[in-house]
Amino acid sequence: MLVLVIDAAHAHHLSCESGPEGLTPHIDALAARGRRFSRAYSNNTWTLPSTVSLFTGQLQESHGVVTNQHVVDDSLTLLPERFREAGYHTGAFVQNIYASSVHGLDHGFDDYHYYSITAGPHPYTAFGDTARWMDAHADERWFLYLHVRRPHSPYDPSPLALASLAPGEPLGSDPRDDDLMRADSRLPDGATDDERARIETLYRANLSTVDDDLADILRRAAHDPQMLVVLLSDHGEALGEHGHFGHGYQLDEENLHIPMVFAGPDVAPGVDDSPACTVDVTQTLVELCALRALPGPLAGTSLVPRLHGESVGDGRPIAISGRYNVGAVPRQGVLHGRLLLVLEADGTSSLRDLVDDPGGAHDLTDAHRDEAARLLDLAERRRESGSGLAERARVDMSTHDAELRALGYVR
Repeated sequence: MLVLVIDAAHAHHLSCESGPEGLTPHIDALAARGRRFSRAYSNNTWTLPSTVSLFTGQLQESHGVVTNQHVVDDSLTLLPERFREAGYHTGAFVQNIYASSVHGLDHGFDDYHYYSITAGPHPYTAFGDTARWMDAHADERWFLYLHVRRPHSPYDPSPLALASLAPGEPLGSDPRDDDLMRADSRLPDGATDDERARIETLYRANLSTVDDDLADILRRAAHDPQMLVVLLSDHGEALGEHGHFGHGYQLDEENLHIPMVFAGPDVAPGVDDSPACTVDVTQTLVELCALRALPGPLAGTSLVPRLHGESVGDGRPIAISGRYNVGAVPRQGVLHGRLLLVLEADGTSSLRDLVDDPGGAHDLTDAHRDEAARLLDLAERRRESGSGLAERARVDMSTHDAELRALGYVR
């Protein structure tokens, strides 16, 4: 089976969601033959805690990997370890340092490959390496994790992808392109309308580029009726909405709404419009593949009944956390149905309707006082449970500054 994470993909931009027609044809084809969760959300707003949550089924307040100077504790059991224990050959091809062995995320993999954008094998070679690995293990049961960097910044699309969206405007034609490609770190105070439009074009071209990069792998998956494929993202990406670029701190729709598709045997094609989240994937794969349960405290719910076409309505509240930093208080959110309660660092809160008002223009606290109070209590309790996590034992990441700077995490 294949778990494919497309980094920093806000679902809004995919053609199978509400993006431009023809932008992501290979991902669209996967969604058309599988079950697409149109209201999937990340439990975290940046890669490291989100990936650990994906691999453990735990919220970051439970697994404790909350800053870029944390690594996975040996006491944590990761999903690949369960697959290997069950007799699967396990492999990983990773293009983001925050999903890599640097942070202990190679546990449980028989074959592990990390592609830095500043040193070693070029990240583009990951796609051919992945396809060859699939061929080499075709006669085995295997679990494969592929984590691709694009559309994450830098927004450096292929010339062909950019030309298809902006004919006659090659990369570098704008004197500020170098800044715009790293809008999340270079434009903290916003951008002009023209600059924002250029950023969106570069981002979408990046998404188109990775869709093309994945074409061969997704075709192989489509030709194997027994292969289970899970496609999702680790978080979304802001492109100037609410005056912000990038991801990590804000709990707005563009930072949280991710693509999520399951395709393969016993999956009913169609669209599920009820909320789902990152930690649900872990529980779902444990059930689908008859793995030994991961140790708790688990936060997800198996999606298996929904993969068969069952409806769940609003479901249970979904916990969401912003980025933790030493000495700072992270934002906390709780999503239930269409309503998202956001608890700010200063203790104030607001209630938003992500379906009718994804931009969050209206605070609905007064209109839904009981629900707002219930969700606020859940957010406050989770904030308390995470108190002090950022300050716990840390590791030196200074040797990786070049990689972090290239990704826009260090200025």
